[in-house]
Amino acid sequence: MRAWAKTNRLAPSDPDFRYLSARGHALDAAAAGMSLLVGNTLRAFSCAAGRPLDSVDQARLAVLCGVHDIGKVLLGFRGKIFNTSWWEDPASRDHCFPLIDLTRLARGGALSSHHRRFLDAAGFKVVERWFASFEGAVDALELVFSHHAGPRAGLASPARPFSDQLGPFQDTDALEEAREILRALQVAHPAAFDPRSRDLPVSWRFLHLLLGLVMQADWMASTVSRDGGRSSFGLVGDDFDTAARVASSTRVSAAILAGCGFHDALSARTPVAPGSVVPNGSLRPLQEAIRTVPLSDRIVGIEAPTGEGKTEAALLRYLDLHAEGTVDGMYFAVPTRSAGVSLHRRVRNLVRRLFPEAPPVVLAVPGAVPADPQDAGPIPWSSDRGKYLASGIAVGTVDQLLLSGLRVGGAHQRAFASSRVLLVVDEVHACDPYMATVLGRVLERHVSLGGHAVLLSATLGDAGLSALGRPPADFDEACGRLYPAIWHGQRFDGLQWKGFKADETRRRHVRFFRQQQAAAVQSVRRAVARGARVLVILSTVQDAIAFQRALEGAGVPTMAATSCAGTEVGVMHHGRYAAADRAVLDRTVSSLFQPAPHREAMGIACVGTQTLEQSLDIDADLLVTDLCPADVLIQRLGRLHRANGCRPDGFEQPMAILLDPGDLDRLIDQRGNLSRSGNSARFAYVYGNVVMLQATLDFIDRGTVSLPDECRVMVEMATHPDWLRRIAMAKGEKWSLMLNGLTDAENGEAAQGWDHSIKWDMRPLDGPNLIRSEETIRTRIGADSVDLAVSFDSFLGNRVTNLSVRLGILRGGDPRDVELVSRNDRQAVIRCGEVFLTYGRFGLNVGVAP
Repeated sequence: MRAWAKTNRLAPSDPDFRYLSARGHALDAAAAGMSLLVGNTLRAFSCAAGRPLDSVDQARLAVLCGVHDIGKVLLGFRGKIFNTSWWEDPASRDHCFPLIDLTRLARGGALSSHHRRFLDAAGFKVVERWFASFEGAVDALELVFSHHAGPRAGLASPARPFSDQLGPFQDTDALEEAREILRALQVAHPAAFDPRSRDLPVSWRFLHLLLGLVMQADWMASTVSRDGGRSSFGLVGDDFDTAARVASSTRVSAAILAGCGFHDALSARTPVAPGSVVPNGSLRPLQEAIRTVPLSDRIVGIEAPTGEGKTEAALLRYLDLHAEGTVDGMYFAVPTRSAGVSLHRRVRNLVRRLFPEAPPVVLAVPGAVPADPQDAGPIPWSSDRGKYLASGIAVGTVDQLLLSGLRVGGAHQRAFASSRVLLVVDEVHACDPYMATVLGRVLERHVSLGGHAVLLSATLGDAGLSALGRPPADFDEACGRLYPAIWHGQRFDGLQWKGFKADETRRRHVRFFRQQQAAAVQSVRRAVARGARVLVILSTVQDAIAFQRALEGAGVPTMAATSCAGTEVGVMHHGRYAAADRAVLDRTVSSLFQPAPHREAMGIACVGTQTLEQSLDIDADLLVTDLCPADVLIQRLGRLHRANGCRPDGFEQPMAILLDPGDLDRLIDQRGNLSRSGNSARFAYVYGNVVMLQATLDFIDRGTVSLPDECRVMVEMATHPDWLRRIAMAKGEKWSLMLNGLTDAENGEAAQGWDHSIKWDMRPLDGPNLIRSEETIRTRIGADSVDLAVSFDSFLGNRVTNLSVRLGILRGGDPRDVELVSRNDRQAVIRCGEVFLTYGRFGLNVGVAP
């Protein structure tokens, strides 16, 4: 048996055992690498290289993909399939660690004769001639051998001497196997071995991108099955002709990429009539304006109120870029899982309508259920977690995008795959300083590789724009910027603002009323009795449940969902529902609150949290809200009188009820911290910045908020550092202490984001870019969650197989010790360590409900 690379995981003694040789896997990976170097991925490499790549460059990159697993010819790896106790040292049994160690020894001039013999057999002298320097060649090979996750710090050197790795073993030795792989690659890609060609360009960005290419080529080549097929590589041992295998590998690689729309997400580069993108065929002013922005501008931002058609404007930008060939696909990033599910349906339906032959639109939300239960069809290779950014078109969370910029395993593959797509980031104002810093680095990398991005926000204050990388402006300059507006340019430090005339039918003057909760409940009761649709959006699940109970106690009709058994169940809308139930809730609220010019009056109230603000096309006659920052409030107001049409008597003009927060001074103690004694204002703990909340409250207390006319000033007054300092100084010392502390904390978060980010302008193998086992790096600070493995039928009759839970909710409960204690038609009781959780019509909550 020759050196093996892939098996069907049976023992070699099993009659059904099948394997693929290391030579076969090398040819598959090289073919995959070559198939990836087309169009806009090739453009990314050219940008990183500083010159166009020619056919020789491409062939050499393909060969580097081919040698990524050449360590599988070593005895430490070959023998472990025959003996589970083979060689006690894990590093010696691994196929990557010995070669990573070898490259480090080569860099230090400490190679033994056994090392040199293997490098000669594996073609190192040939590869060295492809680079301008010995150091460049060694760096490239170390990155190639680091393809499993990325460059790591603190790797242990193999305990076994390298001489033990060479063999012989089963009639062949490592040197002979390595020579066979090199000869096969030379037959497959002869242009790579032309000694007259120029050197491969070496820049830090080029080497980073090389690692991403090798990672994806390896993932593709690892798609194997017993007999192979259209989209998988066959486990055919070593009994094959090299040329035939290359032809087969090329066909399979092309099929995998075509299935997920990697090089052409729409299967057609033809222009699309702009009117076909929007529901009524008539573009709004924003959508007309986006088509006048030069396609050469790589960063585009859209600031406009909710309901102005930002999503469709981003899709128009994508279709124009795609028709020109500037991008191959699109990743639409949203802040939450639920928003991803909701938006996926909209984008999928549009693509199906315009491009019926296009590959499926991927839902890039791990474990989520599509909003349409009838979604079916072929599953693209890129549908697996970690491969989402290799999709033609995908809709998912911003976390997937941030993972391409963090020092975590697989980041470079995500970065490589995303280099060919338009990145659309929705609700970018929702990023905290940590996320904004990471996102800014991701966008800087993306643009430097020739990519394009569109950022969407109801209002992105100057502070938020500065966190992404634009130099800050003073308060007066920031307030003077056009709104609504499109800003665009090649980089953040060279943006131009382009205003457009707001849709006159969307101009609103919202009257605000402060009320205590008891009074607000009665206001909702009277509004519902008059046929109004009322949205109640609060900042915490606990407050939302309390308001829901108060409405039910007052006999107010509230939203109900239809169970699988056909019964109506009173429900809410927030993030603590199982995925299948949440899909039902999204459909229910979208149906009840659907914007329509001539909808009938329906007295109903829906209570929820921030999930009602995001990616749901809903329209309320009356809004109830607690105090929140101005940018969040504008999102909520976007659900009030979203469409023009008939309203119940008394609700012809938009009105909002603010649950009276009282005097905010009581929320700050003398040291400038949030007060913990006698404080029932849970909204304050969600946002933390009482100075920002006071600025928003000051604006609301004027009585009327005019949208969109006052959006810019409202947000800048609630977020700009200069104005917040003025408020703090006027309010007193403890307010200044709070603001200073918050500023320090935000600076610390931004610094942490910078530290955790991959620096593409630095050597990939330098310390700041290494993955460290002792570090825990996540996409969001303080947002750790776990999946509880449970299985039961929910109160709606949907099958629940796991529940995604924030760790803070568990209050110390052990997520590994989970038990379903009881279950009936109303609720399930789950034990998590010593903590009991109840899952029912109000979602997941701590404690056993009566």
